[in-house]
Amino acid sequence: RPQEKESIVWEPAGDPSSTPVIHPPGQTDALAFLPNGELMTLADRVEVWDIATGNRKAHLLSTTESNYFDISADGRFAITGKGSAHVQIIEIATGAAVTIPHAQRQRVAALSPNGTWAATFGADGVVQFWESKTGKALAAVPVHVSARDGGIPRVAISEQKPVAAIAGSTTLKVINLETGAMAGGETRQPQDLPLAVALSKSGDQVAIVNRPGLILVYDVRSGQRSAPAMMDGSFLTKVTFSADGRKLLSGANDAARLWDIRTGRPSSLPLIEERLTATA
Repeated sequence: RPQEKESIVWEPAGDPSSTPVIHPPGQTDALAFLPNGELMTLADRVEVWDIATGNRKAHLLSTTESNYFDISADGRFAITGKGSAHVQIIEIATGAAVTIPHAQRQRVAALSPNGTWAATFGADGVVQFWESKTGKALAAVPVHVSARDGGIPRVAISEQKPVAAIAGSTTLKVINLETGAMAGGETRQPQDLPLAVALSKSGDQVAIVNRPGLILVYDVRSGQRSAPAMMDGSFLTKVTFSADGRKLLSGANDAARLWDIRTGRPSSLPLIEERLTATA
């Protein structure tokens, strides 16, 4: 609750849990759970909280230049920034922060699932990749996203390989983070800016969600479709590969569904029936 400058943890049923109310300093601009169940908040400072006691466990960073952050799936790194030209990558265990400059006013930042690599996108229209631990600049990839599409590309980074998928308004590129070279086949041409893009854990497959709910899967090396199209009647906004690359989890505003990539058919009934914001 930003105006009250407090954070409340809720039970899945919709009721406040018995855990204490957490009071970050200043207005809370963003928050997220770490894999171990602790809560990270972004206000005047980046802090980690024990939700069982309401006590602060760590103060990672003091900043007035942040209003969003992303946390790697393994909970090792967080990336935080605002509209300024600088983004900071924080190693959560130690609180050590690396500042990375972007040439133009940056708009978004993201981390790979294991936190090894980071991506930023600025007003210069370039997706810049970085080593999270050192802040070393890697590949810089220009991408066009029209104002009609919101001006923000879709980016997904592999967990195991230095490979990333970048979707703009007219192209989908899978590139090597270290060299900037194409990682496989020719650039695909989506009909429109995809609503979501995902890479398999191995980096060998890429999936995109096109309007109004069409999931397409490509083989990275050949650039060819590698699975039947999967069509969901819902307005899909999220897609994630399973660890073995055999299934996809898609998310819409009102449901999540598991798909068998080989057959292109759903392997389950809708998993939830309420507004969804993320899949994993």
